[in-house]
Amino acid sequence: NYKNLIHLDLSQNMFYKIENGLLFSSVINLEFLNMSFNQIFFLNSSIFHSTIRLKNLDLSVNKLENLSIDLFKNLFKLEKLYLNQNLLKKINKNLFKDLHSLIELNLNENQIDIVEE
Repeated sequence: NYKNLIHLDLSQNMFYKIENGLLFSSVINLEFLNMSFNQIFFLNSSIFHSTIRLKNLDLSVNKLENLSIDLFKNLFKLEKLYLNQNLLKKINKNLFKDLHSLIELNLNENQIDIVEE
């Protein structure tokens, strides 16, 4: 059990697909998660649902094309979200609706041309 873990850096690995929605369920106090510089093209829509204390999430420099509308559900404390340098083409306007504390959002160097209703 890693319940006291606050900072987790998984950057610069070879992750490409994360199907397990319970991957971070035992790190309930996690505040900083870095998954940048991987090859991630798929994230299970419930992967972050137990990380309700998360403040900083870095998913930059991956191969993400689509993000589930529920991906950031319940991340009320998230302040910084980095999605830059992915392959995102469209964003749903409700994707960030639960991010009440968000002060920094980086979406640069994607291919976004549609904001969906």
